[in-house]
Amino acid sequence: MADWIDNAAAKSEAEREASIKRAAAKAATIEDGHAGECDGCGDYFERVVERNGQGISGQFCGSCRDEYRLG
Repeated sequence: MADWIDNAAAKSEAEREASIKRAAAKAATIEDGHAGECDGCGDYFERVVERNGQGISGQFCGSCRDEYRLG
């Protein structure tokens, strides 16, 4: 018969595994980027992503995607 410590450990492990699966699923949806110059700020980055939206198109770094709300 399992005691409360065993039950807590099992629950904790199950929650940990579920969190890992959620993180992996979310990471799988991240689109590929490439190294290049950001069309927003003009700086070179190891990862820029193509975006088209709100009358703006080009390749943008993370900061510019946030600033221009390009997702």
